[in-house]
Amino acid sequence: MQAFNRFKNLAANLLELPKDAIYDVPRITLMGGLQLVVENHTGILEFHNSRIRLAHSTGVLVITGKNLMIKNIQPKEILVEGEIKGIQFA
Repeated sequence: MQAFNRFKNLAANLLELPKDAIYDVPRITLMGGLQLVVENHTGILEFHNSRIRLAHSTGVLVITGKNLMIKNIQPKEILVEGEIKGIQFA
């Protein structure tokens, strides 16, 4: 498995591909603490207006804040709006 990971890393570097595309890890874009886009999630584990837990390929992403709302959800992408106070990998 370690050799395969080295191959993926080498391929990403040679082809100048983003690592999130090769490793299937979440890509997180935070816009001013008011909007958060998470790509490559695998599902919603918990949803409250102060906490959202999302599954991804290597674990769980915990989003905390106030008045959190899911504004858009697609199979591999989710848009969260509200007062985003914290993002944690668990």
